[in-house]
Amino acid sequence: MTSDSSTMASGGMEQQQRLEEGSFLEMEGVRAGGSCKMAAEDLCCSGTAALVTEPQFAQLFRKHLQKEGILHRGYRVQKLPDGTVALPVLSQSLMVQHLQQLKKKIPPGRTCVLTWIQNPIPSKAAKAQSPVHKLRDELQHFISTYGAAWSEELEKDLPCSWQRHGDLVLLSEDSFKATLWENLGQELWKVVAGALGAQRLAKRGHVQSDLFRSPTVTLLLGQDGWVEHVDNGIRIASLRCAGEIVVDLYAGIGYFTLPYLVHAGAAFVHACEWNPYAVEALKKNLELNGVQDQCHIHLGDNRKAHELPHKLMLDHSNGQCLAQRVSNGQDNKILQGDHNILQDAGKRTPVPTAKYEWQRWAEVTATRIRTLLEELDEKPWRTKILHIEQVKSYAPHVHHLVLDLECQPFT
Repeated sequence: MTSDSSTMASGGMEQQQRLEEGSFLEMEGVRAGGSCKMAAEDLCCSGTAALVTEPQFAQLFRKHLQKEGILHRGYRVQKLPDGTVALPVLSQSLMVQHLQQLKKKIPPGRTCVLTWIQNPIPSKAAKAQSPVHKLRDELQHFISTYGAAWSEELEKDLPCSWQRHGDLVLLSEDSFKATLWENLGQELWKVVAGALGAQRLAKRGHVQSDLFRSPTVTLLLGQDGWVEHVDNGIRIASLRCAGEIVVDLYAGIGYFTLPYLVHAGAAFVHACEWNPYAVEALKKNLELNGVQDQCHIHLGDNRKAHELPHKLMLDHSNGQCLAQRVSNGQDNKILQGDHNILQDAGKRTPVPTAKYEWQRWAEVTATRIRTLLEELDEKPWRTKILHIEQVKSYAPHVHHLVLDLECQPFT
């Protein structure tokens, strides 16, 4: 591959030189008492600085540069036309004393000079490296062009994990907190996005203590934060709800509403949600799935859902999702309720014991529902536990469960 022609001044005359992959431009020697810093605007963004020496000293140089944290791990050591080798380095971290130390390690008269390599060849490690390592190497090179040195603080400030939503990457809250990052502007986020294979970038913040428990997310790169996500294997999608009218309390962005309509065959859904941001997303999701005409969104407190045209009974003591439509002319009703189960954090709870606690919660819930139904309908009802599903864990000892409960009046 070839790069665009580069212009160099030599002996007062300009000459055009086509640079092949791995070609290099020799630079002036390091100034005494100074550093090896080079103006970023004078350097080609596709190149890197390198130290040149004879092949027999390459391993010696490599070990020293690695120890000092100066070796650029993103590029290969290259053999030059005159038989010497060039070891890529992080130029802004290379100081005069480093060069002097290396010169003392080799016999007098041997080569130890700084060079600029155009279009350096990526190392095998760089091609196969993990995203975390790639991000680190890209940022090391990026900040070196600003005259800043890599440090342990910056190393610890990098994210170890992130969430990917299509072309948007959501960074963790505890990353990129060092003061240096604030001074690098949008170019920093372009480098981060490029290293992680993203087009847009956002950073998670604290969950607010408002009634909605609103997340705080800062968009770092891109025009908006809307993402599309395809969910497969949601258990509700397998339910047979043909012709049914469903009331979905705490509907959120439609995690249950959508599969009820798209897969389970429900005729209509009343989606109850009081978070305006969730409602905005729910509207978009209904439109994306072509079911906006089969759902009515009720913006407001779910505890007032009994004011809907369909009879609902609610456990007002804690507002949890315990609702049942009882006036549709059918005998069998399926109620789906959810709850968080807190286990003893002081000991490791065996799985059988944990499931016993889940079963106990389900039985208590079934009894409460039956009592509410009998008060509402003024006749005996029976309830049957169909399924207990562990959806997720909020913490090591907090399990989020969903209960499928069949409710049927005694004939």
